[in-house]
Amino acid sequence: MITTTTHSRTSKRPSASTPGPQSRNYLTPMLVGNRDLPGPLSMNRLSGYGAVHQLDDVNGYLAEYSETLFGRGMIMGNIVPRNTVACLTTAAWVWLSGAFPDTISVVSASHYRVPIYGRTVTTIYRKMPEGHVSQIAGLKLTSPTRTTCDIALQTNKEIPCRERSELVCSLIQEYHVDPSECLDIIANNRHWPNTSQARRLLKSVEHCFERFDQASNY
Repeated sequence: MITTTTHSRTSKRPSASTPGPQSRNYLTPMLVGNRDLPGPLSMNRLSGYGAVHQLDDVNGYLAEYSETLFGRGMIMGNIVPRNTVACLTTAAWVWLSGAFPDTISVVSASHYRVPIYGRTVTTIYRKMPEGHVSQIAGLKLTSPTRTTCDIALQTNKEIPCRERSELVCSLIQEYHVDPSECLDIIANNRHWPNTSQARRLLKSVEHCFERFDQASNY
């Protein structure tokens, strides 16, 4: 079951210098806000120089931290709500980098109505065996294999088809994810929604990678 929390456009955004309940500690040097800078235009200037990637109008994270897996784990660990497991595109960003996700996706039975840095919090509540969860810099997130599986299960409305396919292929290539393992996970959870769609995607990707491996051997 997936739930997307809604929020008012006037919801208060958390500041990097005044951590909200989602922050894991009070010392978050990888996150910066206007309060940490000498003037209101400093954030835009730093963003223009590529030193900071903005999360919203007044908050961002230092670009140098996003260049490594550990650094991205630190950034996301100070953004997601406590006692949750980052999943879907949130976990994929940590594993792969790229554009910061538009929503914060976590495994949780709770509902979060307050946005985090202007982003809604989407919760997914599914069985999560211990082997499906990894930990990076204190952040709990779904493993590359489980992240691949969960993304394949999303609808076009949740993740557009092209983006979904690109994320699945990138995870498989970067972390040597075996599509057959994802297919086994889906086979053991037939009650999950969109399993037919996910199987088609994973089988087509598996076929493409098999053809690529065969061509590479010649």
